[in-house]
Amino acid sequence: MKAKEYFEKYLNFQMDQKEKDAAIWELYKAMSLEIMEIAKIRNARKGGAMLSILQEQNRKWNALIKFDSSIKRDGFITTWMGKLGG
Repeated sequence: MKAKEYFEKYLNFQMDQKEKDAAIWELYKAMSLEIMEIAKIRNARKGGAMLSILQEQNRKWNALIKFDSSIKRDGFITTWMGKLGG
C-alpha cells in the first residue's frame, strides 16, 4: 500500500490528538504486518533482505509526514529497532 492509501485508510484531518495517536498505532501495526507479506512475496529470509524491506516501510512512513506533521520522522524504524532491542 502507498503512503497516501495508508493515510486515507487510518487518518483524517478531523481527528483529535487522542484519536490520531490511536490511528497512528494502528497504522504502525498494519505497516508491520505488510513487512511479513512483502518478505513472503520476495522469499526474503536473510537479515539484509528483511532490513531492506524495513527501510522501505520506513521511507513510506516518512512520506506520511506531508499528510500529518504529528508523525515522527523515522518513527517506524525507531519503534521496530526498539522492540528488537537494537
